Amino acid sequence: MYEELDDGELIREAMRRAFNGAGAEQPATDKKAPDQFDVLLERLAQSDRQEDRRGAA
Repeated sequence: MYEELDDGELIREAMRRAFNGAGAEQPATDKKAPDQFDVLLERLAQSDRQEDRRGAA
C-alpha cells in the first residue's frame, strides 16, 4: 500500500495515525463519521483563511 503513496500522502497518513493514537484505524462500522484528523485539517485551513482576510483588510 505505501509504495503507491507519494511523500505528501505518506506524511499525512503518518500524522493521521499519530493523531488518532498508536496505529488506530477509523472504525469500519462508522464510515460516515468524519475522520477527526480531516476535521482538524479543515479547521486549520478555515483559521488560515480568516487570518489571511484580516491581514488583507
